[in-house]
Amino acid sequence: MTRPVDRLRVENLDGEGVLENFTSATITNSLTEPAETAFELGDDGTWEGINRAVSPGSRYRVFVNGRPRLTGKVELLDAPFDASGGATVRFTVRSKLSDAWYQAADPNVRIKGASIKEYLLALYDNVGIFEDDFVFDAAAARDLMTGKQPGGGESPPDLEEIEEEHLRPNPPESVYMAADRALRRHGLMHWDSPDGRIVVSSPNDEQAPLYSLRAMVGPPGRANNILSAVRTKDWTEVASHVVVYGKSGGLQHATGKVRAVVEDEEVVSAGFFRPVIVIADTAKTQEMAEHAGRRERTARAKRKDAWRVTVDGLAFWNGGEAIPYGIDTTCEVVASVVGGPAGAYFVHRTTLERTPGNGDVATLEVVRRGVWDL
Repeated sequence: MTRPVDRLRVENLDGEGVLENFTSATITNSLTEPAETAFELGDDGTWEGINRAVSPGSRYRVFVNGRPRLTGKVELLDAPFDASGGATVRFTVRSKLSDAWYQAADPNVRIKGASIKEYLLALYDNVGIFEDDFVFDAAAARDLMTGKQPGGGESPPDLEEIEEEHLRPNPPESVYMAADRALRRHGLMHWDSPDGRIVVSSPNDEQAPLYSLRAMVGPPGRANNILSAVRTKDWTEVASHVVVYGKSGGLQHATGKVRAVVEDEEVVSAGFFRPVIVIADTAKTQEMAEHAGRRERTARAKRKDAWRVTVDGLAFWNGGEAIPYGIDTTCEVVASVVGGPAGAYFVHRTTLERTPGNGDVATLEVVRRGVWDL
């Protein structure tokens, strides 16, 4: 079966129709920042015709091969001009999560003895984001973006069952940061769903790989799809042990009731001894202290074994269908160069590009399975 051309559809949600005359587009999805799409259009003198469609606040939805990719509004517009090259129009669409990224959290949002879900909804209420704007099932969001729900055993978190003694923002925290701080204490995160909602869940790097990324030499290279790659093994910041003291403990109270030690066995086996001490006043239970330890270990280990891979196309062609590259997925890296066969990796950031010079390419940023552990 011949691989079809990837389809990129951009719809204006304010009645301006389908955007078709862009010369380039770059779509970025990430687990740790708002999703965005940057467009460039050649200005042929019809500024009045496109002004409404690209003005700040204009709403768009982007699709890749018929699957929703991003829903958001125009936040950035510029129009460079020079005498030799003429004029172009560039604008960037960002997701609803961008509002929470920049808006300060209301310090009066204080909830005592409430659930994490109640705190989350109270924070986002001031942004105009309500319960129906959240999806608490990462698998559902993944299916929207890729059309697939690979096996791997995960269940949606029940945020109503997670209670906190006291929650409040710490000015000048943004809404996003206040929510992220509370969620990560329980091994959770929140990120963009392609339909404009916000996912609240745990990243899942144990699912079955959706993509195979190949860079082989000789006859096996007939199935290669990697155009370029950088493999990084940076152990500069790795921690051999993370020691966490909760509110009842501290440097001067090493016998405190809440104390957890999280070890990186691989780092220890390699001969590194780099213990890190974390004072987590909010860790009031052993479980919360262990979560804090794993978060710190993960933050220091993301470059321990990582790839930045650029592949042909906006989607992975498996011989029968084109599956859009998406975040919170896993891939298999098969290479006879830069270190040999690599194995399973977790995809935490994707950049899909369509340009006149390079056509369609995707760049995936991945970390080895088991590293992203909250």
